[in-house]
Amino acid sequence: MGVLKQITFNEYRYQILPISQEHHVILSDGITSIEKLKEKKNQIFIEGFHKIRNYCHSRNKVIHKILVEQDNISIFKIGVERDLKRKTKDFEIEDVENWESSIVIINNNPDVQKCLIQKSDAFNKTITLSKIFEKTL
Repeated sequence: MGVLKQITFNEYRYQILPISQEHHVILSDGITSIEKLKEKKNQIFIEGFHKIRNYCHSRNKVIHKILVEQDNISIFKIGVERDLKRKTKDFEIEDVENWESSIVIINNNPDVQKCLIQKSDAFNKTITLSKIFEKTL
């Protein structure tokens, strides 16, 4: 029987917050007011999430794969390329492709709006991945 591994997540809350309630907003899709923006914010968020092809990270290549989408829940893995060297039987050092990953769970329900990010070796801190996600989105 295998050993169960405990997975730990940090929880983040996200919101679209206008800089000012007094400025008029003119965006695409007929959004012309702060009230309209608030009504459509979760739709805007998930549409933006689906349009992500590459994540913005200055140091390493970052990839992602959506695992599950159901109702307002999205579960995906996001991985980062890390250097990995191993010694061969010929006493040589070989570079091996290595993609450390974290699981991310997004609950886009308007009453919840939370993101869970797995603590892993992929990123030193979950806040790093949170900032990458925020910058990209």
